[in-house]
Amino acid sequence: MSGLVIEISGSTLAFDLGPKARLYARAAIPEYWVFDIDQRRLIVHRNPQAGNYSAVTTCAEGESISPLALPLGLVSSCNRLPVPPSIKFLLALSGQRLR
Repeated sequence: MSGLVIEISGSTLAFDLGPKARLYARAAIPEYWVFDIDQRRLIVHRNPQAGNYSAVTTCAEGESISPLALPLGLVSSCNRLPVPPSIKFLLALSGQRLR
């Protein structure tokens, strides 16, 4: 199964990194990314096993990472991460903003 879920997180960070990550791991989502807008970092969860992700790494500003489903498609995290207009719109609706 291939798949990637990306969350943009601010006030819900603890929930996104805890209960929600476990839900995605139990659903066997191979890769779960959480973009922490407050700390400007990308937290990457991979390899779901027994309801948890066995590999969790953090990418700081300026670092690059590739989704497992698209290994050659490098994405620069944080300050260089392109934010689609639809995400900007959703952030505006929720009262959050990118810094």
